[in-house]
This record gives sequence, structure tokens and C-alpha cells, in this order.
Amino acid sequence: MGPSAVAFDGRVATVLGDFVIPKRRGESGYLDDVLTRIDMETGEVVETGRVVMPDGSPLPLGKGVIPYRMAFGRGNIIGMVIGDPGVAHVLEL
Repeated sequence: MGPSAVAFDGRVATVLGDFVIPKRRGESGYLDDVLTRIDMETGEVVETGRVVMPDGSPLPLGKGVIPYRMAFGRGNIIGMVIGDPGVAHVLEL
């Protein structure tokens, strides 16, 4: 899977993407959202972290849990629409 959104602030790119959490025996694997920040001059990963809700709580795991979800990158902003299609949460660098 590729990135869902990319933002750039001049030197550091922030990539929103999915990764599959490995499944244990008898469980199905599921997807999670992570942010990865990459220094574009050196190519090194600056930091990674899991996406959380504005109140600090983790996103519910799995794409099928939330009825509506999308992400977009524009300049130095990554926006995510989570749950209600009329409500966007914006992550600004």
C-alpha cells in the first residue's frame, strides 16, 4: 500500500500511510495509520508515530471500524476526515 497523504514544509516531508499489524494465530491482521517524517536532504527518517484523535485517544483499529475515512495532503497540511463526512481533523506541520 502507498501513502494516503504527503505534506512538505521545505525540508521535512510528512507521510501518512497504513501498515498491517501482524496477526497472531487465530486473529486476522488489521491496518493502522502512522505518520513518518523524513528529512528530504539526508533521506533519513526523523520520527514515526501512530495517528491519534484530537483528544489524544487512538484511532479505532481497522479501516472498517469507522464509517467514513479519507486523507489529503496540501502544502504543509495533512487533513483527515474521520467518521462524519462533514468533520475534518487537520494536522498542520
